[in-house]
Amino acid sequence: MKSLQIQIIISMLEKAKTIAKAFTDSLPVDQEWYQKRVSICQECPLNSANIKEDDMTFMQKIEKKAKAPICDDGNYCTACGCCILRKCSVKTETCGAKEVGQTPKWLPIEVNSPQNVSLELVSSDSNITYNGKEFLIDFGGISDKVLNAEFVLKAKSSVNFVKHSVSCGCTHLKNWTKIDNKRLKFEVEISTNNFRQGLNEKTLSIEVEDQQRRFVTVTVRFRAIKL
Repeated sequence: MKSLQIQIIISMLEKAKTIAKAFTDSLPVDQEWYQKRVSICQECPLNSANIKEDDMTFMQKIEKKAKAPICDDGNYCTACGCCILRKCSVKTETCGAKEVGQTPKWLPIEVNSPQNVSLELVSSDSNITYNGKEFLIDFGGISDKVLNAEFVLKAKSSVNFVKHSVSCGCTHLKNWTKIDNKRLKFEVEISTNNFRQGLNEKTLSIEVEDQQRRFVTVTVRFRAIKL
């Protein structure tokens, strides 16, 4: 029980840090991923701007008045209560629709792991999650012959790339670049020529060394459903 309480407290503190960062950082208005999120939210019926005041609950009316001077454009998500433009700007956030049992309209492009590393999608027609053991990059239904994924591995301290391994020859690490001491960029190409119909999964394991000379293996699993 005590362990669960500690996890909840840590989660709350991390959430508070995320919210604070969202309001101190400038909005990434020139980024395509941000523009897509904002565009989706502008059309969403859960956006306070799209709900007539007569249809609002008493609490929603109070919340709207309270958040009007806080949120950049005065609008917030009635599902999660977040200022829309600020929530959209956080790479690790998920669409607030999940808070009311609906399917999220957009997902994170960066996820964290307990290994003190995170993975950020840079260029890929996919979604990214973490299942407690490995990062999952999901392409969904595909018909392409070649899949491309570009992502950045971020560490909290200095990190160096050591080596990599793949589950099959169809998965190829085209290139990797050291952006700075804490970030490594990887470009992966996956041939789908021999994929069977239905779900296919391929893995890439990346071994890195941290500043304490400890070796950490980060596993990325690619998932695709061949149509």
